[in-house]
Amino acid sequence: MRRIHPQTPPVVVITSGGQRGDSALARQLGVGAYLSRPVGSDDIVAAVKAMTSDDFDQAAASLITVHSLREARSKVRVLVADDSPTNRAIAALALRRRGYVITEVPDGSQALSEWQQGDHDVILMDIQMPVMDGLEATRRIRELEVTTGTRTPIIALTAHALRADRDRAHEAGVDAYLTKPLRVDGLVGAIEEHLAGAAETPVPDAVPTFDAIALYGQLGEDWDAVAEVVALFRADLPQHRQAIVAGLADDDVAAVQGSAHRLKGELGVLCAPAPHQAATELDVAAKAGDWGRMERAWAALEVQLKQLKVAFDELAG
Repeated sequence: MRRIHPQTPPVVVITSGGQRGDSALARQLGVGAYLSRPVGSDDIVAAVKAMTSDDFDQAAASLITVHSLREARSKVRVLVADDSPTNRAIAALALRRRGYVITEVPDGSQALSEWQQGDHDVILMDIQMPVMDGLEATRRIRELEVTTGTRTPIIALTAHALRADRDRAHEAGVDAYLTKPLRVDGLVGAIEEHLAGAAETPVPDAVPTFDAIALYGQLGEDWDAVAEVVALFRADLPQHRQAIVAGLADDDVAAVQGSAHRLKGELGVLCAPAPHQAATELDVAAKAGDWGRMERAWAALEVQLKQLKVAFDELAG
């Protein structure tokens, strides 16, 4: 075939009777993938996708095999969040057999905690879970990612297939939406598609916590003045914290909005972009009277204020 048509597309060979030396012969003949049975449809799809990608160089590439596909997956860490032990086990076992590294959690709160502690490449997120549902966990992850400059693909798992359910999931920040009962080949395809998309999508620069040099310039290149305004802010911060926490506990939206608005202004003057962004979100949420959004915004702002404290401590030496 290659003698007649040198530009023949990459070839996939599927065999049930492989013998020693077949792989070497396949390379010599210009075969792109040599897959020995038993082979799943997800492996075949993965091989075809690899060979048709823009950066595939058949002359330089190694022969794709079932082993090489699963070895590549052994570097992919998947977080599975589902309150059903049976559903969790089915997904985890199927993915482990294909080489993925799996972490399992039973609710959205633990998914959020595990995501913060771990280094996961993709999340499978059930929508309906106790403690914290999948959409809430997804929203919180997306809010925290604003300050890190990263984006973890999140694939929603649900028994609901209505358009309104899909819209709510995408509004929360979900990247893909799979309905139960799950088909393993569809699940693997979604994982690999979104990992490839994440690799191709440039990650935006993280919003900095504190720009000391910018503040130094604003204050006439006077480090003593920088230290003075930072000290003033740190002295005033506990009052703002107390007012926001009390306002959230007492359903006092005016108290929350007032302190959020002042913090927004002070953080902007201090050249603290990420905390300023978080305070702005709390201010907007309070003005809208959206209590759920306020609580999420306050949690994100607390994270930013802790990071700002670290930056201030480092500046003080």
